[in-house]
Amino acid sequence: MVKLKHVFHNAVTTTGDGVTLPIVCDHSPDAVVVIAITGTATASTVNFKGLDGNGKYTDLYCTNLTTGTGAIQTTGTDEIWRVNVAGLEGVRCNISAVSGGSLTITGKLII
Repeated sequence: MVKLKHVFHNAVTTTGDGVTLPIVCDHSPDAVVVIAITGTATASTVNFKGLDGNGKYTDLYCTNLTTGTGAIQTTGTDEIWRVNVAGLEGVRCNISAVSGGSLTITGKLII
């Protein structure tokens, strides 16, 4: 098992796309990315995006590991999300809103 750690956003207080996590194992049907969202923000919106082979980002349906619910975005903090990334070129977490503090979003590609 290979695990690659990644930082999408580090203690940011403004909106932005963040750093794309490149998927380096398109041959593995079991490849997943685990996304952790932490911080002091009192309000925020994070949108999960997947990069296809044509260079286009589209909504990515992720599963919250605490609640088991799925979504393409979250307004929470102190959450962990999981998504299968087989066939994708990359994953990005866009922050479209943040106030009252900062957000840190990290990821781990597990092959």
